[in-house]
Amino acid sequence: MKSKNVSVWYDAEGDMIEVLWAFREGYSTPTGDERILKRLDDDGEVIGFMLHEVSTLKESTPLEFELAPEPPGDDVVNLTARLAALDLGVSERRVRQLAREGRLRGAVKHGKEWLIPTPVEVLPVRSPAAGSRYLTADEAACELGITGRWLRQLARDDRVRGAAKHGWNWRIPSPVELVPSSGGPVGDADRASPPDAAPANPPIERRRTMTETLPDLLGDNLDLVFVGLNPARVSAEERHYYSHPRNWFWRWLSDSPLVDRVLRPKDDGDLPDLYGIGLTDVLKLVETDSANVTSTKRQAAVPDFKRRIEAAAPRVVCFNGADAFKAVFGPKAWRPHSWGRQDVRIADAEVWVMPMSSQTAAGSHKYAPDVLKNLAAALGRSG
Repeated sequence: MKSKNVSVWYDAEGDMIEVLWAFREGYSTPTGDERILKRLDDDGEVIGFMLHEVSTLKESTPLEFELAPEPPGDDVVNLTARLAALDLGVSERRVRQLAREGRLRGAVKHGKEWLIPTPVEVLPVRSPAAGSRYLTADEAACELGITGRWLRQLARDDRVRGAAKHGWNWRIPSPVELVPSSGGPVGDADRASPPDAAPANPPIERRRTMTETLPDLLGDNLDLVFVGLNPARVSAEERHYYSHPRNWFWRWLSDSPLVDRVLRPKDDGDLPDLYGIGLTDVLKLVETDSANVTSTKRQAAVPDFKRRIEAAAPRVVCFNGADAFKAVFGPKAWRPHSWGRQDVRIADAEVWVMPMSSQTAAGSHKYAPDVLKNLAAALGRSG
């Protein structure tokens, strides 16, 4: 039997893997499972596949799927974002941004991947009509009389005409126009929050320092509380801890023995009851720039933080990053890179420190899995 060279390409940030066993020109096409795209050559033969949401397979049964060849035809050939980027000579990130803005003709989302017809055509930026203006997501939500969270969901589902992501905010033409979900007219049901939506929260005012913050996720009989320095802007807007897509907290926690399944930011409310894990911050003030968290603000927040920990009475407090630890115990209490259990206690709880899960501390990320593994063992969760 003739051997074959196989290329495996893993994208940790995108949570996907691509496998190729033939290196010929081709295209990607959907399968019955939205997580899987198969790669075909010009003759319709299968030469590889792409699998999304790899992390969801951690505890599941083996994934089985069929990659059947297809007869060649005159159908439009679709490229993934990575291949379209090579075709255009730009970055993959730029291709995805153009697709989200509706500037790649015929581009459609399949699972987490974009399928882009060839030849790839970039549409020009539409000039706004005279007198028109753009709104933020919260401003658009106010205009429609819905919550900012529901407006963002509609925008992510391509249900807000002309909406485009601009940094971490949405740029939405005014007047705001909703796209119907079933081809009919837009009714009150389209403007209403989904039945299972959380109670509406007042939108956070976009300014340098925000007064709205994330509530503590604490409870009785907690084994562990993770403590950050202060809530990030993205997390405060999403109303879930560690919501920034480049924050590694949920990936590390899901891979640790502390929990038994893959968790996302939306699952943070389940932690106290299901796993005996709480979440809070030293300083409950949202800042768009962590540099604004001055030593004065940190010191002023410590007494209230200690009262909250005393009330929760966890067995262990784990600080997410050395800055959070130093805010409570002072800079001299920290020895650089001494991740893990510390020689101090708070409210009779053990104190641990893990590398900060933000991408800004990527140089220390390699130590985090071992810290959480050792922490789980200390709590008797070595499973």
